[in-house]
Amino acid sequence: MTVDELNGVWTLCREYTREQRRLASLRAMSAQLTAHWDGMPHAKSLTGKVEQVATLILESEERLQKLEAEKINRKLELMDTLRGLNLPEQEERVLICRYVTCMSYKEIARQTGYTRGWVSTLHKLGLRELKNTGKLD
Repeated sequence: MTVDELNGVWTLCREYTREQRRLASLRAMSAQLTAHWDGMPHAKSLTGKVEQVATLILESEERLQKLEAEKINRKLELMDTLRGLNLPEQEERVLICRYVTCMSYKEIARQTGYTRGWVSTLHKLGLRELKNTGKLD
């Protein structure tokens, strides 16, 4: 696994989160449009908009499915890599939180009770250990 691939897992997680928000927004927009669309002649102008939003929702759902499948595969690969390293518990925990559960340093600090600085240090130590063992290029 390379540093770029590891960072790709993080990027993929963030992309997935953004797409989830986009889908929620599209669904809310659809609900607003359909609330005003009662099938009467005065609502004809909304028909095209409702269809456009429905198409965007379908595209977003498909994209989420693809992202989720890729995210799962990458996370499984990363977990396999981390399992065989015997990293110190704190470092392993930070790497798992960061790349498997896709947490920010701030979120990891909040969950673990560590300071943000200590999370950053543990992250660097974990990456260094991955590089030293040859598991990370």
